[in-house]
Amino acid sequence: MYNFGMTYPLKFRQHVLAIKEKEKLTYAETATRFCLGTASLMRWARRIEPCQTRDKPATKINRAALILVANKKSCIKR
Repeated sequence: MYNFGMTYPLKFRQHVLAIKEKEKLTYAETATRFCLGTASLMRWARRIEPCQTRDKPATKINRAALILVANKKSCIKR
């Protein structure tokens, strides 16, 4: 859910969708299990291959703020 615009590899996408089908999970259950957004899963179900180009310029990110947000919203149980 908190990947911040980085692309997940094709093998990972295939693995996630295979688990969803095998265990008959909903998009919400799968998203929670893998710490992903439901919209990402729905996009992957429509088109599994990652996009190779962007239609917008790169966004400059404040690295310190990114670390704070990532630590605050981490899906990993501590």
